[in-house]
Order: sequence, then C-alpha cells, then structure tokens
Amino acid sequence: MEITKLEREIDIRVEESQKFRHYLFFLSGQLFSILGSSVVSFLIVIWITFETGSAVLLSLSSFFYLIPQIFVTLISGVVSDRFNKKTIIFLSDLCQVLVTLSLFLFLSSRLRFIIPILIISALRSIFQALQVPVVKSLIPLMVPKEKIRRVNGLYYFLNSSVLIISPLIASSLLSFFSINQVIFLDLFTFILAAVPLLFITIPKLEKKQLDSKKPFILDFKEGFKAISEVKGLNSLILLAMCNVLIKYPLYILLPLFISINHQGNEISLATIIAFINGGYMLGAFITFLKKKWKHKIEIIPSSLTIFYILYFIITISPRGQFLWICILALTANSLFPIIDSLYYTLMQTKIPKEKIGRVIAIDWSLSLCISPIGVVLSGFLSELVGIVPLFIFCSIIGILVTVGIWCFSNIRNLCPNNSNFIQKH
Repeated sequence: MEITKLEREIDIRVEESQKFRHYLFFLSGQLFSILGSSVVSFLIVIWITFETGSAVLLSLSSFFYLIPQIFVTLISGVVSDRFNKKTIIFLSDLCQVLVTLSLFLFLSSRLRFIIPILIISALRSIFQALQVPVVKSLIPLMVPKEKIRRVNGLYYFLNSSVLIISPLIASSLLSFFSINQVIFLDLFTFILAAVPLLFITIPKLEKKQLDSKKPFILDFKEGFKAISEVKGLNSLILLAMCNVLIKYPLYILLPLFISINHQGNEISLATIIAFINGGYMLGAFITFLKKKWKHKIEIIPSSLTIFYILYFIITISPRGQFLWICILALTANSLFPIIDSLYYTLMQTKIPKEKIGRVIAIDWSLSLCISPIGVVLSGFLSELVGIVPLFIFCSIIGILVTVGIWCFSNIRNLCPNNSNFIQKH
C-alpha cells in the first residue's frame, strides 16, 4: 500500500513537472505574440500622429481600442472556461494577424481615411480581449500551486520588458524600412508563437465540470457567484477598482505636470517614464526572486498606502528636482508588480479552475469600465482645480479609501489566520 501511494505521488510530481515545462514553453511563444501586437499598436500611433497630427484622432483611436474590450472581456471569460483553450488562443492570434494584413492593404492603398484605422484598432482589441482571460487561466491549470506567485512575477517581468523594448524595435526598424514592411513583423512573431502552442498539452477540465448547453448568462452569473463565495474577495476587487480610478490622473497628466509645474522638456519626461518602467521591472524581478511572502493579504493595502504617500511627495517636490522625482517614481511603481502578483495569485488559488476564466474576465472588465471615467475626470478636474491640487487630493483620497476598505470591509477575511479563509496559499 505504501509503495503504491509513493508511486502515485511520484506520478503526480512527474505530471506537474511536465505541465510546468509545457507552460514555460508556451510562455516563450506568447512573448513573441505580445511583441508583434505591441509593434503594430505603436505603428498605428505613429501613422495617426504623422499623417493627421490630431490629438483628437489619437484619442479616438485609444477609445475605439478600449471600448470593445469592456464588453468582449465579459464574454471571453465564459468562452475561456467552456471551450478548448488552445484553439481559442490560436484563433485569436490568427485573427489578429489577418487584421494586421488588412492594415497592410489599407496603408498600401495610400488612402488617408481615419475610419479604417479605427475599425482595425477595434478589431484588434476584440481578439486580444478574447485571449487574455484564457492565457491567465492557464496558470492554475499548468503551474504547481507553490510556484504560482513566482510565475505571476515572471510573467509580469517578461511582459513589461517586451512592452518597453517593442517601441524601440519598431522605431529602429522604421529607420530602414517603411511602415508597410515593418508590419510583417507581426506575421513572423505569430509563427514563432504558434510553434510552442502546437507542441504543448493544455489540461482539459473534466466534462462534469463543464456544460456547453448552459446559457451564457448563467455561466456569467456563476463567475460573480464564485467571487462572492470567497469572503473578502469582492472587497479586494473593489479596492483594485478604486485604485485604478484614483491613480489615473498621475499617469494621464504626468507630461503636463513635468512641463508646466517643473518646466521640464522631452528629455526630462522620457527619463521619468524610463524610471517608471524600470520600477515595474524591478518589482517584477523581486517578486520572481522572493520565494515566500508572509502576510500576503496585508501587503496589498500596505503597498497601496505607501504608493499614495510617495504620490503625495512627488506632487510637492521642489521645482526641477527631476532626479528626486525619478527615484520616487521608480520606488512607487516597483510596488505594483508585487501587488498584482499577490492579487492574481489569490484569485488563481481560491477560485475553482473551471471558473477562473470568468472571474478574471469580470475583474478585468470592471477595471476597463473604470478607465474611461478616469481619463475624462483627469482632464476635467485638472482644468477646474489645477494639476497639483488634483494630485494632492487623489493621494489623500487614495490613502483614505485604502485604509477605509481595510478597516471597514470584509477584506480581512482573506487573512490566513482568519477562520473564513477558504484555502491555504
């Protein structure tokens, strides 16, 4: 009996190890997919900027890219949990390439209408929104539970790195090739991403866990039910939504804050943005290296509070102290990969595997719904009260909201020493 039990444990370990290797192989391919998509997004921005010179049209492009994601993401969560994940990922990547080819045909026609570009942005947004919940739902299926948090950190680090280098790659290629030619990089990266996908095995959920005949609306409601069954998770999602809204002005109005309030130039702004991105990479690297985190749930509101304190200090920094602002920005933004890693690890370990796609989709779509509000309010309130007063107000409100949710909601039920804590990390 003991030998049989030992053999079973060995088989489980071998199976987990194989699934983990397959996930890492898949991740390597996805990085190429992200690179190609990021380059195309950058090329669209470049085309609109230099062909139209219109800030309104540039904003419209972002709007058409964002709005479809809000609605499609909700559906994609159900699709992720119900259908073959490998097929969804492949088809969404393939459809993005076909849209990219349509962009190539449009640019080759030398027409200068903005409407086709807006339609292309919307279509790319739809297919990306279909894919994201599927990719995130693979982690609890293919990664051993004790490695989930570190893998989230690794994913954040690699994803941030690709997003940083993709504009550099695109701009470098534009020095030697036309936009039409650079677009074909997306086709090349699609092939590189498809190769791992063809060779890996993605675990399938048991048929009893799935019901393809169930109406989509019922599957969608089960996502909300899954959230409510983990006491405190709804409060954590509320905290995340508030954070998205409150921190928006700092990022939206940063160029004006640097140029007007600190009399900075393009180099000053580029340097600060580089330090912000460096902070993301630093935080993700720390998350990947650190094996164990004590007081996981407490770290999230604590880190947010520290971020808003640094937010406040940046706001009142003496004029022209760019090095000081850079150091503060790097420190503040290094906290978010840690927060996000713990946040998604919590979801991926507490929510049943057959429902994780829907829960991630709901969480993501709620944040997307908040984003347009943050964009509109940032511009309106800055005109009304000024940038510095708005930053001070947001930093104070951020601290009060974070502390308030921690003290007066059920978020503390997620603490491991609480009797309502569902599962151990």
